[in-house]
Amino acid sequence: MLRKSYSDFLQEMGRRLVLPQMTIATALVFCHRFFLRQSHAKNDWEIVAIACIFLAGKVESTINWLQDVIMVGRGVKLGVDEKTLHREKLCTKEYEDLILLAEKLVLVTIDFEIDVAHPYRPLSVAIDKLDVSIESKSLLTQVAYHLVNDGLRSWLCLQFKPHQIAAGVMFLAARGLEMKLNPSDWWCWPELDVNEEQLKEMSDHLLELDKQSSTPRFNHNLECETISTNGLRVDDKN
Repeated sequence: MLRKSYSDFLQEMGRRLVLPQMTIATALVFCHRFFLRQSHAKNDWEIVAIACIFLAGKVESTINWLQDVIMVGRGVKLGVDEKTLHREKLCTKEYEDLILLAEKLVLVTIDFEIDVAHPYRPLSVAIDKLDVSIESKSLLTQVAYHLVNDGLRSWLCLQFKPHQIAAGVMFLAARGLEMKLNPSDWWCWPELDVNEEQLKEMSDHLLELDKQSSTPRFNHNLECETISTNGLRVDDKN
């Protein structure tokens, strides 16, 4: 429940701040790493999330003024347009200091490891190398990227390496689209470098995450072993 709360919060903040998905993804990784080591009860997730997206903006060179980030965060929390809020009342010096303190705590907690690798690059490189049509590559990319973004709402990024996640979403997207990938041993490429056992484990994790989602992208049978293209919303904008 906590992960869903701050994940949805960060995604909406990123949308309102017009941040690239890479920055949002980095903020989510920071938040996951923080709450893996710190108490949920002792730390206000809203303050930590705002600090994480502010820090991610600096790391990914998509910087926003702290006051703007705070106002957007308060707007998302209250469920209103931040432009209707009274900046002087909600963005006080004390609140700014609280966010900056939280940012320092996040940095200490994650051991100042701010360089975050994401699955997007190995995924893009691997799909580009496939011997399939341009249209198939485009569709596969769209679905695979959606699956990566869905996975960011979980601790998947803490359990698997970026290239493993890339291989898993590529496999699962192709399976859902009933698309044959050529060459057949694509998962052995250096960009992905996984074995069949890892590929199955990764796709099983992704399927389970999708099954637990309130808006699953796939139709699952009773055994949750197969998926159908009928349940794949490739035009989803989330």
